Amino acid sequence: MSFNSKKQLSFGDLYEQAKDWAKNDKPQFLEMLNQYLNLSEFFPSSFYSAYYNYFGRNRTYSLESMLSAFILQKTLGIPTLVLLVKVYAFAYKSMPSSAQVNNEIKQLYINGHFCYVYKAVIVNNGHGAIRHISFFGDEFKDNHPEVPVEKKSDSPDEDKSIGDSTSLKPVLEDYFNLYNHHYSSFITDSAFDNYQTYPFLIKDFGFDKAVIPLNSRNTNSDLLQPKYNENGWPLCPKDSSLPMKPNSWCRGKNRSPRFKFVCPKTNHKGGKRNCYC
Repeated sequence: MSFNSKKQLSFGDLYEQAKDWAKNDKPQFLEMLNQYLNLSEFFPSSFYSAYYNYFGRNRTYSLESMLSAFILQKTLGIPTLVLLVKVYAFAYKSMPSSAQVNNEIKQLYINGHFCYVYKAVIVNNGHGAIRHISFFGDEFKDNHPEVPVEKKSDSPDEDKSIGDSTSLKPVLEDYFNLYNHHYSSFITDSAFDNYQTYPFLIKDFGFDKAVIPLNSRNTNSDLLQPKYNENGWPLCPKDSSLPMKPNSWCRGKNRSPRFKFVCPKTNHKGGKRNCYC
């Protein structure tokens, strides 16, 4: 039976079909839920408010995605969410790294979906015009053996970040070997946020500055994270009513220049900086 059939169906027919899929065809059941069930329509505004007031609005996963994970767990009969994550990691690790029809078509994890694609990098200028395309084929791999082409971990997000960040330098090397251009600023997404990226962008390729959002994988989750006011000024992690004070530039040997902020209630005592907020 199909929900798109021209036959007039009763609610009982729909229920029996859904129950049969849930028992005997779980992929079809999950596809049906994904197509026809909009979880947000079932949540009163008070539930949304309670959830985000308790956990904070800046969350990696939305309320809908969390509940979808619970539904998936229960549908597949997996006893805990921890085990669900392990099953997910095992499935990723077990999938082949490349397509059978073409070894250059690699497995990727994009926007929450597994896929097999012929990977390429596009370099744009500040106006969005495409200036260069690097295809990650055999020639690129032969010229740059340092770029990983196989899965290195059980985490698709981690592998994607590693692949993106390590491919940046060879792509730029190829670009500047072809074109005698100079750019003042380099802008990219958080996948390229790692300590090694900033020095070679400034020193090797002559950018004046690099604008890269922070990646959560590089953040110590045990530390309190500052919020920012409407002007982008950092606020004290312990008291968001207190804007941080500019402290100084930090320019260590072989390190990227950093501008430091400190809490306004910080003072020095015994040679150490102490915060009293």
